[in-house]
Amino acid sequence: MPHGIARWGDRVVIAEMSAQRVVALDPKDGSITTLFGDGEKGLGPAQLYRPAAVLVDGGNLWIADLYNHRVLRCTLPLQ
Repeated sequence: MPHGIARWGDRVVIAEMSAQRVVALDPKDGSITTLFGDGEKGLGPAQLYRPAAVLVDGGNLWIADLYNHRVLRCTLPLQ
């Protein structure tokens, strides 16, 4: 279920709360790329547990990881 959204250039970044991942949607071709999260609930290096919100700030992606009670900062790949 999509929850939080942000704009990243021409793409839309979406926090998929029930899928435990953050993705980028390219509206030009409809492609979806996973930016963070492996789809499993957890506290591991690539895991999220209910990502609730996202923010793009320059080259950084901020993720509110609700049930892990943390905010993550990731560097975005070049567009």
